[in-house]
Amino acid sequence: MLLREHGILAGEIWQPVIAIRYRRDRFIEPLSGSRVSLDADIAAVAVNPTFVSAADLTPVGSAVIEVKGMSDELPMAMRSLLHVGARKGSFSKFLAVYNHATATQ
Repeated sequence: MLLREHGILAGEIWQPVIAIRYRRDRFIEPLSGSRVSLDADIAAVAVNPTFVSAADLTPVGSAVIEVKGMSDELPMAMRSLLHVGARKGSFSKFLAVYNHATATQ
């Protein structure tokens, strides 16, 4: 999505808005050989005061699991994640952090 559609960029000149940081752990699921990445502790670590006057720098409360393999299905060993709320979809770390950091504005 375009940042302007979310009210993040107002002008034509690009400037840093927010710096994000997260922890990435990588695994190999042994039965399928799928590569798994877990991104957690996703949070803003700095903001540009021109765009964000007050910011919540705590983690967003979501994590991202990315599975790359030969199938569109989750490996059998990981399917229990669906029972605890995991869902397939796109996730913008930047947009999630921006919305979280600016929720008090």
